Amino acid sequence: WSEGDRVSLLLIPTNIIVIPGLMFPLRFRDDQHTGLQFALLKNLLDGDDPNVFGAVHVPNEDERLEDTWCDCGVTVQILDVTDESQSKLELKCMGRQRYKVISEELASRHMRASVEILEDHKQPRLYDPAGKVRETFLYGPLPVWQHRLRDVFTLEELIKKEIALSCPGVDADTAPTEPIMFSYWIISTMPFKFRQRNKMLREDNLIVRLRSQLRYLRLLNHFDYCCLECGSGCPVVSCSDLMSLASEGPFYHLKPEGMFDETVLASRVNTDNVYWYGTATKKSTVEGYGRTLLGCKTCLKDLGWKYAAFEKDTEPQIFYGLKRKLLLIQASRDYESDDE
Repeated sequence: WSEGDRVSLLLIPTNIIVIPGLMFPLRFRDDQHTGLQFALLKNLLDGDDPNVFGAVHVPNEDERLEDTWCDCGVTVQILDVTDESQSKLELKCMGRQRYKVISEELASRHMRASVEILEDHKQPRLYDPAGKVRETFLYGPLPVWQHRLRDVFTLEELIKKEIALSCPGVDADTAPTEPIMFSYWIISTMPFKFRQRNKMLREDNLIVRLRSQLRYLRLLNHFDYCCLECGSGCPVVSCSDLMSLASEGPFYHLKPEGMFDETVLASRVNTDNVYWYGTATKKSTVEGYGRTLLGCKTCLKDLGWKYAAFEKDTEPQIFYGLKRKLLLIQASRDYESDDE
């Protein structure tokens, strides 16, 4: 579809952030957990319409105090049906184009809605290969540093430097090099609140999106992931201890019923507030690692897993995966800010 096209889409709720260009599997079963999505997608595949639906991110319990659900999302194309039976449906999908909901019938999360296709407004490069400002793109008598904040490649480098300082475990050099896809990678990978992610996903201007990401990332050292049940008094992991294992985006844990849990990866956790228990099992979502359960010491709720390598030469030897839906992003005790 072209920018500004208005189309009717089947909306399917997801508990992960889908971004354009992200390839991912989906699994649905005809049961109490995903039975409705199973029926809707079966009808979509059996119909004459193109195999495209709209993914709508459903926020966590704490985030629903801010917004009921995301009024924008990404269209998803079904590339292949890897397994189909009367009770199971496995799909290979890819995120395609951003959209915003323009119909006002938002009472149901499983519906056909009228949406408008959004496109990113690409910006010209303000600098030639020698690093000099191209005079034709000058925005009046402004200082050089202000011109640099209007150049996508300069902003991309500033964001990478900020990630290296705030989250040394996240390798930004493995991110997509194309500026638009790079901005999507930042949305899906970095620890932003639902309202911040929603705002960035809705933004058409790439310069504005990158600048807002840079502003949030500069505050990252002052924020912690806390247990959702216990609140800000129970920090579990510092945002500075986050890490990444792949360049494709976030890490997911596939639950038995077929839905995904977006997982926060960290190199270490706050041992004052979390503990791990049980025997390490070889059945793990990460090849070469065994895992044990990770829980909150205060409320005893399971928060995720501790992964330990089987081989001594495997790096990293230990890392932690925590379910993002069970975590709350809060400012550290020694920091207060009105910035959301």
